[in-house]
Amino acid sequence: VYIIQVEVKIDRLQDTSIDNVLTNYTIEATLFDSGSWESPDGNPDLLASKVADITFQPTTAPLGFYGYTLVGKLQSPKLWSAEQPYLYTLVVVLKDQSGRVLDCESCQVGFKNVSKAHKQLLVNGHPVVIRGVNRHEHHPEVGKANIESCMIKDLVLMKQNNINAVRNSHYPQHPR
Repeated sequence: VYIIQVEVKIDRLQDTSIDNVLTNYTIEATLFDSGSWESPDGNPDLLASKVADITFQPTTAPLGFYGYTLVGKLQSPKLWSAEQPYLYTLVVVLKDQSGRVLDCESCQVGFKNVSKAHKQLLVNGHPVVIRGVNRHEHHPEVGKANIESCMIKDLVLMKQNNINAVRNSHYPQHPR
């Protein structure tokens, strides 16, 4: 059993105090399997792809803004990895007392199992070897004003050599 915990932060509810948010509004969340949105006959069937209902769970930890925690359980999800990036769709809905939808947000989420064994890091049960390099933003001709095509060339070269970790130098990196 995998547990999904969703932190929902609500702001811009000026007419409601933090104590009255849950009496005037409801927060619902549902997890859908993006890979099974179509029924066997080829028609879209979003409801059949629902894999978990995520419900409100009271918490005493301060989350900032109007923060609420929703928790759900999922039986045997398809696990995410860089080689097989399987994603689910999370939908969070804010409703008023009459059930009218005020806001609806969605995002893609994935599940992975990270654990450790004797001197090994395991991701989804498979050992991972970390191969890292240091990277400095420096070009032989233009200095620290690096060119985007050169940055992409560096990344491609790293992937070609199975590099899976990068340590950047101590100064701010280019936003790209």
